[in-house]
This record gives sequence, structure tokens and C-alpha cells, in this order.
Amino acid sequence: MKMDTPENRLLHIDYMPDIGWVYPIWNKLNSIIGDPDEMIKRIESAGLDNLSVSIATKLKMLTVCAKRIRKNRLKLNKELIANKDKAYKSADKGHAYPLKDKEFPYEILLDLEMFILLTRSTYEITGKFIRIFFKKILNKKISEIELVAILKSKNIDTKWIEESKDNRILFFHNSASWLGIVLPYQFIELNELVLFKKKDIDLTNNEDYISMSDLFEIYKNFVESIINIRDWIITEIDEFGKTI
Repeated sequence: MKMDTPENRLLHIDYMPDIGWVYPIWNKLNSIIGDPDEMIKRIESAGLDNLSVSIATKLKMLTVCAKRIRKNRLKLNKELIANKDKAYKSADKGHAYPLKDKEFPYEILLDLEMFILLTRSTYEITGKFIRIFFKKILNKKISEIELVAILKSKNIDTKWIEESKDNRILFFHNSASWLGIVLPYQFIELNELVLFKKKDIDLTNNEDYISMSDLFEIYKNFVESIINIRDWIITEIDEFGKTI
């Protein structure tokens, strides 16, 4: 269906994510090239402008998604605190606990699965940005193996890379997720949300579920990684400048 016709106009909604992650890269590149117009031309011809804004947009979406998860976590806990005797009885008998709003669990699942997919998507787009930047701007090739080695050399835990990949494959291709919550001996204001990887799980087996803390730890490690990679890119631009 053709949208832009004499009868219709397309309206762009105004939002611009913070692209602070990439600004130091552009600034360093501009200092080497010495011509802002030429720099912009190179960036746009390589498609790096679209990729940089895509990364910024995904990062903002992850922030919004995390806020929604925390908000719904508080809402869930509030209901469970008001009915904690019933909640503990359900847990002790191995019964599923029925929430008042039957759609509420799906809202939580939607945000948790989206958080998983967004984290991996942002990682992959960032990787594409780096590969194209090196190939088109610095005239070098860089592989994921090399990038992971750089992170390890900076003592950054890289297990999250495979974990994010496995989680995306699981929930995108192979399974739905099921929602659970850890009830400690003393009920607290914020209990741990967990995603079950299959309908029937063994709580003693960490491979059967993912905790919200695990997901946020993956995201934290991802952000730490791209900041370190950005700083490394800047040193590579300096090296590139010595050759021109």
C-alpha cells in the first residue's frame, strides 16, 4: 500500500536517542581527516550514520524496557505481599499462583523476552558497525574473535556473549518462557523474577531458568564492553592517522 499520496502524508515522530557512545569516535576521526564534510561523506557512504543511530535507539529501548520490568516487578510483589500466605502455600504445594489480572504475567514475559532479544540485537548491530568502520574507514579487517580477545585482555567477563546468543536462539526459535518468582524465607519488597526455559523445571539446576539478575548482568557487561571497545577504536584511529 502506497502511503505518501495526495490524500496522505507521512508524519515522522520526533525522538532522537543520545548517540554519546559514538561521538568520541567521530571527534577523533574528524581530528585525523581534518575536514568535517569529508568525514560525514565517508560515514554516510559506508552506512555508519544509520548504524550509529540504530545502536543508540536500541540502547534507549533497553533502558525503557528495564524500567518497565522494574515497575511490573514492584506491582507483582505488591500483590504477592498482600496475599503472601496464599503465595507460600501455592509454592509449598507446587501449584501455580493465580494473579488477579490474567494478562499481567504476559506483560512481564513480553518485556523480559524483549529485553533478551534487544540485548542480542544491539550486540549484533554494534558488531556490524565495528566491522564496517574498520573495513571502510580504517582499511582493516576485524573479527568477532579478535574483539572478544581484546575484551578478555581488559579483564572483562565475556561469557555474556554466548549466553545472550543462546537465550535469543532459545526464546526466538525453540520455546516460550514461563514466569516464576523466588520466595525467600522472609518475604522482601523485591523478590527475584525468573524465566523458566521449559514448562517443568528443576530449581536445583541453574540451566533450567534465567533470573532477572542474570539478564541485567548480561546487559551491564555488554555496556561495559562497548565502552571499552569504543576506547580501543579511538586508539586504532590514532594509529591509522600515522599512516596518512
